[in-house]
Amino acid sequence: MGIGQNLGPMVLDLIAGARRLKMAVRGWVAEEHLRAALANVPGVTHCERLDDDGGPDLRVGYRSGPLLTVECKNVARETDRFGNPKIDFQRTRAAKSDPCSRYYGPTEFDIVAACLHAVTTRWDFRFALPRELPAHKICHGRIASNVRVDGQWLVDAREMFNRVYADKGVSV
Repeated sequence: MGIGQNLGPMVLDLIAGARRLKMAVRGWVAEEHLRAALANVPGVTHCERLDDDGGPDLRVGYRSGPLLTVECKNVARETDRFGNPKIDFQRTRAAKSDPCSRYYGPTEFDIVAACLHAVTTRWDFRFALPRELPAHKICHGRIASNVRVDGQWLVDAREMFNRVYADKGVSV
């Protein structure tokens, strides 16, 4: 038996036992499912994963419009008292000189995609405009860290793309 043959179970055990690593893997898996889902949307002309530290997760082209950026976030397993999924909407770390850098600004990406897998066990996504998410109470110009995925979030990615382009004054 070769040295790599038992590596699979060991890696899975390692991931299962490391909370931050497990969260990172869940995030990557959600991003890949989102990329695959958006690549199959009629009218999508470009769809790629990005791997820039602190940057958006995907770049998407729709019809003749300019490329859009998408940030993908997993919802928590627990919903709020109304059954709405929740997102812990913040970065893992902040710069020591600026604690507010942990929170996203509404202009850092064009679309937020919420992955509902933790609640639905299906690779379902909902979409929102970052500027429509609640503002952080202390860090001016930042998005709140606790965001609810409620009825205002869109199911149809095409509808979201059209809203973003309309906001930008772009006709597609």
